Amino acid sequence: MAITFDENQSKARAVRQLAFSAFADGRTLVAAPHLEFPGVGHIACDGTDYRWFLIEHANQTVVATSIKAQ
Repeated sequence: MAITFDENQSKARAVRQLAFSAFADGRTLVAAPHLEFPGVGHIACDGTDYRWFLIEHANQTVVATSIKAQ
């Protein structure tokens, strides 16, 4: 899990391994804006690899209401 642009590829691999493991164990919601819209999902362990599960997204109308403070 390293890319060409990592200055220290072995350290990058170790940091990503720890992060991915923690995200998968805690089913942490992850936001990754460089991934497919909406770029939010979960990481899950799949043997020795990890899988990305994008959350479902649906356009919804949000209606704001104001309440007068008393």
